Amino acid sequence: MNYFKKFILVLVFLGLAGGIFWIGIKIYNSFLVGNDGDIQVESQAPLSAADQKYQADLAQQVQAIAEHKLTDSDLDGLTNEEESKLGTDPKKEDTDGDGLLDDQEVNIFHTDPIKRDTDGDGIGDSNEVFAGSDPLKK
Repeated sequence: MNYFKKFILVLVFLGLAGGIFWIGIKIYNSFLVGNDGDIQVESQAPLSAADQKYQADLAQQVQAIAEHKLTDSDLDGLTNEEESKLGTDPKKEDTDGDGLLDDQEVNIFHTDPIKRDTDGDGIGDSNEVFAGSDPLKK
């Protein structure tokens, strides 16, 4: 088959695909969107006080998560500023890959978040923590 025939077949295919897409948009508009372009929503009964409080609490939680994400890119518990000071990676929740979050290493176990094995005994920090031994002593 020469290139011209292939080109014509591609154009026909694209035309059919475009037509199907256009029909889909028309169907969507006729069923879900009114004449003015607004999405039609069925009216609902007013929310109870408990439901209103739940919605408000949920909105606050979503806002708090969004704000925290701005200051803690990897959501490990350390802010990006703290990670910068410590030399950890603000895009990795476990900079040294030992199985403990950077925040856990700094604030709970007091291990080095940049070294897999803080005390250098050949056993990784998380292995020592989970085994009940001290990751700071050989």
